[in-house]
Amino acid sequence: MVVPTLEHYFRPIVLGAQTAATAAGVRLIVAVSEYFYSREVVQAQEMVEAGVNGLLLSPSWSISGPIDTEMEQILALDVPAVLVERRLPAGVHEARMDRVGIAHTEGAASAVRHLARLGHQRIAFLSRNTHTFPYIRSGYLAATSALGIADDSLSPRERHLLGDFETFDHEADRLLELRKSKGVQAALVHTDMDAVSLLQQLFVHGVRVPDDFAIVCYGDDYARTTDVPLTAVASPRRALGEAAVQLLLRRLEHPHARRWGLELMPDLQVRGSCGGRTPGKDTDYHGFIGDDCPLATQHLTNT
Repeated sequence: MVVPTLEHYFRPIVLGAQTAATAAGVRLIVAVSEYFYSREVVQAQEMVEAGVNGLLLSPSWSISGPIDTEMEQILALDVPAVLVERRLPAGVHEARMDRVGIAHTEGAASAVRHLARLGHQRIAFLSRNTHTFPYIRSGYLAATSALGIADDSLSPRERHLLGDFETFDHEADRLLELRKSKGVQAALVHTDMDAVSLLQQLFVHGVRVPDDFAIVCYGDDYARTTDVPLTAVASPRRALGEAAVQLLLRRLEHPHARRWGLELMPDLQVRGSCGGRTPGKDTDYHGFIGDDCPLATQHLTNT
C-alpha cells in the first residue's frame, strides 16, 4: 500500500486496510511518500520487485488528475492494483485496475438538499483546493440545479495550488458580503477545519449560528469540537480501506473478472449548526451507509 501520508485523511483508510488484511491472513506493507509522486513510483516498483502480489495506490497526482506519463507508469506496474480515492480520466483503459473511493458528489448533494429542506434558497459553497474538491463542487452544482436554487459557489472551478489558503480566506470574506447583499444564509464548507474557522469569523461579526446562518461542513474530524457542533458530511474512510483490500483480494482470486468501480456513500451527521437538531446530538441522516456495512451492500459500478 502506497499512500501520501499516515496523518489526517489517510490514517483511518490505512487502519481499515490493516484490519481487512489481518482478517484475511495476508500481510500489508505500507509505504509513505509525503506527497512526492516520483517517490511513489519508485516505492511501487520496489514492492513489485520484492514480490508483492498486488498494490493499493493513492497517487499524488494533481487535482485535475494524472498526465499521460503518470498514467502510463501506473498502468505498467506488473501486478494487479486498486486505486484508492483516486481515479484515471474517463475512457482510459484500466487493465487489471479496480477503483474504490467515497461518493463525494452524492455526499455534497445530500448536504445541499438538507439545507434546502430547512428552507434555504441561497446556499453558498466554499472549498479548500483538495483532491475531493471537484467532486464536492459537482455535487453542489447538481443539487442546486435540480432544486432550482441559485448557484452561490464562491470557489472557482480552475485552481492551481493544492490547499490554496489565500483564495479560501478571500472567499470567506466574500461570503459575509453575500449575506448582506443577496441574503445568503447557509453554506456548505470544505474542509471541516475551515468550517470551524468560519464559525469563529461569523461570531466576531455578530452572526449567530444557527439562528442567523446555517453551516454544513464536508469532513467530520473537527466538526464536533465547537461550541455549536457542526452538521457534517462524514466519509466512511475505515470502511474504504477495508473495501480496498477486499477488492484486491477478489482480483487476485479472479484475475479475469470484470473490473469494479466501488463508491461508499457518506453519512450526513446532523447536529446543531443548521437548526435541524439539538446541538450535540448526532443522527445518521437518510440512513446513509456507515463503516460497519459489508462490501456487498455498498454502491457498486461494474465497469
